[in-house]
Amino acid sequence: TRGRDGLDEGYAEARKNAENFRERLPAFLAVVQQSGHAEWMRLTASLEERFEAFHTKGQTMAAAYIQGGAKQGNPLMAEFDTMADDLERELTPFITPAMEDASSGSFQIDLVFASLQEIRKALFFLIFLALIAAIGSLAWLSSCKTRL
Repeated sequence: TRGRDGLDEGYAEARKNAENFRERLPAFLAVVQQSGHAEWMRLTASLEERFEAFHTKGQTMAAAYIQGGAKQGNPLMAEFDTMADDLERELTPFITPAMEDASSGSFQIDLVFASLQEIRKALFFLIFLALIAAIGSLAWLSSCKTRL
């Protein structure tokens, strides 16, 4: 879409999801800290910085697609996808153990699950935004070839 014809809501939606992540992250990190689970604390130690790098990369990639189509955006897609996969892979292990601990009453599953769901929504939306940008760029390139 390259942000044309009123289809430019992606940046606003990404900003909203990033703000939601930032608002929920402290509560999630507090629960992880309270759990005393060393591996979880290690995994989440740099979560905020990694998310910010991921979000910045997504914005940069979207801008590249808008400004230069697939030719400029596609080179950034692989790194963005890798960052998204890494974040998802690192967050997924929190769900199963949290559910097991919840049955014993020692873990605040509702808070953790809600936080993880919001984080996953933000990640999936950013991935979806990148795919839409790629598809729009491919359609644009196709229309350019047709005119030649």
